Amino acid sequence: MGQGLRHLWPTEADSIRAFIKLGQRGLKVDLPRCEELAAKAHEEMFAILDRIGFNPKSKLDLEKALLVDLELPVVEKTKNGNPSFNKKAMAEYDVMLDALGNPLAQDILAYRGWQQADSFYYTGYQNMVSPDGRVRPNYKPTGTRTGRPSCEQPNLQQIPRRSDKPWSGPVKSLFIPTDEEHILWTFDYAALEFRFALLYANDVELIERVNNGEDFHQATASMIKERAGLEVTRYDAKQMNFAIVYGAGVAKLVYMMKATRDKSTGIATEESVRELLDAYNAAFPGFRPASYRAQETAKNRGYIRYWTGRHRHFNSIWNKGQEHKAFNSACQGGGAEVVKRAMIQCMKKIDNPQCKMVLQVHDELAWEIRKDKLEYYIPRIRECMEDFKLQLHSNTPFVKFHVEDKEWAT
Repeated sequence: MGQGLRHLWPTEADSIRAFIKLGQRGLKVDLPRCEELAAKAHEEMFAILDRIGFNPKSKLDLEKALLVDLELPVVEKTKNGNPSFNKKAMAEYDVMLDALGNPLAQDILAYRGWQQADSFYYTGYQNMVSPDGRVRPNYKPTGTRTGRPSCEQPNLQQIPRRSDKPWSGPVKSLFIPTDEEHILWTFDYAALEFRFALLYANDVELIERVNNGEDFHQATASMIKERAGLEVTRYDAKQMNFAIVYGAGVAKLVYMMKATRDKSTGIATEESVRELLDAYNAAFPGFRPASYRAQETAKNRGYIRYWTGRHRHFNSIWNKGQEHKAFNSACQGGGAEVVKRAMIQCMKKIDNPQCKMVLQVHDELAWEIRKDKLEYYIPRIRECMEDFKLQLHSNTPFVKFHVEDKEWAT
C-alpha cells in the first residue's frame, strides 16, 4: 500500500467475493453434446492424418510443413537461434495458415483446431465436471499482468466468442441453463478496449460518433474516407484499430487481411497495408502519439497508471523490455477495471435467485434468468453496466460505454 493504492482495496475485496460466488455457482454442461463433439474431433483428426501423411504435433514434421512446404517465414527463434513453435509463434502461424488457400495449410489449421478444441473443451470439460453436472472454475482476480482476471480448471476465459470454424463454433452451446424455466443471457461491452484508446487519443469527433451509438469500426472507416480520402471497408478499419491497440506490424496485418478480405478488393500486400496505415494515421493523428507516450512512461517511470490509480509494472525481471505493450495494457487493463466495477454493482443491485450472474469472460457477463422475467431484467442489467462514463481530464470529452445483449450461444 506504499504507492497510494489503499483506496483500491474495498473494490478488490468486493470483486474477490463476487468471483468466489461465481466459482461456487458454476455452469451446467451438456455432457452428451461433449461426448458427441469429442468423437467428431477424433474422426476429423484421423481423416486429416490420412490425407497429409505426417503428424502436425511433431515439431520436425511441423517445421518441414510450415517452413519448407508452405514457405512461411520464421516468426520467432529459440535462444539457440532455431525456429520456435511455441504458443506465441503458433498463434501467428495459425493466422498465416488461415490466410492461405493451400489445402495443406487448411488441413494443418483444422487438425490443430480440432486437437485443441477436444483437449480444452469437449474431452476437457468432461474431465472437470462436478457430480451435479456443473463446471466450477477457479477464478484468479490477479491472474494477468494487465489486471484482467483469469480462471482455470476449466479456463472459461478461453470460450470462443464467435467463430465460423467447425471445431470451435459449437463451444458455447456446451453450456446450458439449469432447467427449462431458465435461459442463459449474455451482456457484452462493445469495443471496450477501443473506447479506452479513444480516451487517450482524445479524438473528439470519433468520441461523439461512438457515444451516439455509431459502430466503432464503421465510424473509423467513414472518417478515414472523410479525412484521408481513402475508401476502406469496415473489416480493414477494424484491423487498423487492432493494429494500434495490440501493436500489430505490417507483416502480421498482411496475413490477417489475406484471411478474410473479399476477393473483389484484391489480395492484401505490404504496399496496400502501408497505404491503409498511412491513411489511418493521417485520419487519426492522436492514436500513435498516445501509444508512444505510454511506452515512454513505462520506460521512464517503470509503470503506467490506469484511470483507477492501479499500476501496471514494467520494471520487474518478467516485464523488462515489454514497454511496447504499455498502450495495450492501458486499454485492456482500463477496460478490466470497468468490468470489475460493473460486476460488483450488478451483483449488489440485481443478482437474486430469479436472475443470477454465472460467468465473467473478459468484457462479458453471463446470467441465468427465469424466462418469464427476461423482459424485466435485461434493461436493468444493461443500465447497471452502462452506468459508467470516463474522461481523463476536465477539458476532454467523456467516453460512454455501450452494452450489447443476446441469448447465450447465438
